[in-house]
Amino acid sequence: MALHIDICIQVYHLASVRMRDLCDRLEVDGELCSQIWTCFEHCLMEHTSLMKDRHLDQIIMCSVYVMAKVGVLKLPELIIDIILSRND
Repeated sequence: MALHIDICIQVYHLASVRMRDLCDRLEVDGELCSQIWTCFEHCLMEHTSLMKDRHLDQIIMCSVYVMAKVGVLKLPELIIDIILSRND
């Protein structure tokens, strides 16, 4: 059981670091970054099958995309910025 908890903590930490990095690169404010985290966390906790055969970054980027799709971010510019930030 302790190993399972350790893995969960490591996944959360890695996701947090990666999401903060992506939000910083995209110049997303703290409140919006928090909303993106909530979307990501919901996927991680309620839809665990999404993690099968996917990289953590894919789920993070999809969470950003969802927030863009609901109108919080400007989508065309955002997609270009995401692609450019991941290539650095």
